[in-house]
Amino acid sequence: METASITASRTEHRVMPPSLDSVRAGRRFIDDVLTRWRLTGHLETATILASELMANAVVHAGTPFAVNASIDLDRSELVVGVSDFDARSLLNPISALGLRSLLDEPDMDAESGRGLLIVASLADRWGVDYAAQGKTVWFALSLSPVAPVPEPRHHG
Repeated sequence: METASITASRTEHRVMPPSLDSVRAGRRFIDDVLTRWRLTGHLETATILASELMANAVVHAGTPFAVNASIDLDRSELVVGVSDFDARSLLNPISALGLRSLLDEPDMDAESGRGLLIVASLADRWGVDYAAQGKTVWFALSLSPVAPVPEPRHHG
């Protein structure tokens, strides 16, 4: 996995109109940012997760949305957030309970409803931050290098 030496905080931000074409443009934005930051080892996962969050913003909020990619130096994480301007809660308490149960027993026959399940499964951390004028759904992927697995040694 490629990971650049991270010595400075980085942030990039893009505002998109509420259309499905914006999800495609948002994927290109994430691809461009992570490529420039030399974080291509996180590109596939970050693009999948960001796509889910952007599609949710278009389908459920129906407002313009902002995509923010940043490096959190303190936690050594890539953090991607999608902010919309719909003040309604992302999940009501009953839906939140359903999401928790889906983590254990996903309904593979359902036509939709697995976006946050995918986020919860692939992200190292994720959450929702509410503001007066909307919310930000975000995920974090660890940038800590993974220790290589030693090759087995043969004695002979």
